[in-house]
Amino acid sequence: MEHAECIPKKIRRSSWQRWCTDGSLAMFRKSTSGTLKYDVTVLSFLCVLSLLLGKRTRKVQDFTKTHYHEDVLKVPRKHLSVQEVVILSYYQRHHVVPAIRNKDSEASNFSDRYDQVEYTGAPHVLILTYMRSGSTLIGDILQHHANSTYAFEPLRFIEEYVRTGKEVHYLNGTHRTYPRENSSWVLVDMLYRWLTCDVTRINIMDLSSVMLIQSNSYADYYRCISLRKRLQRATTNQRRKFISQCIKQLRDKCEAGTVFIVKTIRFDMASAGLLLKLLPGLKVVHLLRDPRGKLLSEFNPEVKSWTSLQSRAYAVCNQIQSDILETNLLFKSNPNSIRILTYEQFSVDPILKSQNMFMFLNLTFTREMYTYVKSLTLQRKERRYSKRTWAVQKTNAKLTSMRWRLDMEYEDVEEIDQNCVNLYKTVGYVPMNNNHNLRNLSMPSQNDSLIKYMSL
Repeated sequence: MEHAECIPKKIRRSSWQRWCTDGSLAMFRKSTSGTLKYDVTVLSFLCVLSLLLGKRTRKVQDFTKTHYHEDVLKVPRKHLSVQEVVILSYYQRHHVVPAIRNKDSEASNFSDRYDQVEYTGAPHVLILTYMRSGSTLIGDILQHHANSTYAFEPLRFIEEYVRTGKEVHYLNGTHRTYPRENSSWVLVDMLYRWLTCDVTRINIMDLSSVMLIQSNSYADYYRCISLRKRLQRATTNQRRKFISQCIKQLRDKCEAGTVFIVKTIRFDMASAGLLLKLLPGLKVVHLLRDPRGKLLSEFNPEVKSWTSLQSRAYAVCNQIQSDILETNLLFKSNPNSIRILTYEQFSVDPILKSQNMFMFLNLTFTREMYTYVKSLTLQRKERRYSKRTWAVQKTNAKLTSMRWRLDMEYEDVEEIDQNCVNLYKTVGYVPMNNNHNLRNLSMPSQNDSLIKYMSL
């Protein structure tokens, strides 16, 4: 490989060659995990810089002989990819920053050198959750805060296109196919664009997604681009044209906000750690739901398809458990930036939990918000199984959270319990030992858990 000399000969491998070519940190970790003592960031930095400079770089010190680091510091961070920002930050902390301090005594660091978004009391909010976990309800409550901007599932298409290897198109006419191993970087980058109103650098399909209609802030923009149903059979170039005609509405609405909110089921907690580095004021609400209630909601009882229940339960519970472990690590380093909310606890007292959530986000829970939350969650009757699976429904939240105990067969509940043992221990969910316990609603389905200290 042309630039392989940037890697010490002792660890030069085909995996490193692939990493230097496509930038896949995940591939490197998978192929060399536990076998090397070298600093991943240093070596990745050397590879990327050698590729950027178009020359071979044997030592870190050789980089100081170039002027590239001086040029890159002048570039606003929004013009760099997240991968470039994180990788280059290592060199900046250990080489560029000391040089600057010696030169003009300026106290520079990663955040101010890259024009990092400052926390001014108006938070960036990420609701990280899973399918059918009550996130539409929580997001709708938050978006009714005055002057908020809310993006509903902004990763809908970018996540699918990266995962399946489809070509991603942008407003400026560029297009590219991302390696699947780079999905975390791409998704972090897209969320950063949504949260900072850098809308022109968002992919075309998500800028024209029907999901935007769920946002009070962006609904008018979506109506503009979908005028006379013209999006139904629109080509990529046609979508680009429609978006360009209406993009000012999207940008103006976003920039007018004082609270920036994103709700997504297509993001993991490990990636949220990267986003926290880029947005120091970010607040993360990790929303969980009992897997039994979640899976009942996923599999509509009218079209019951339980043949895949075992594998689905295992996958869901492992994913949630993995994210909780990451949440715990992030909480230790960012105790004021992350909280867990369980849908079952929210449903018991939605007013109190909403107040706690607003307090965590440094938002005022007004009388109007109290009335709105009450109207959404404290209806006398439960409204069940809407055809619009992601629409907000006025319902009785407590009855909805317990519905699985009345509708599911005991054999199905038992199968889920057997595949979610570790998650139950972590969150405090109680397995149902028999059909009597399942139907007896006076018996709790959740006890105090190991995550109580970081819960709302």
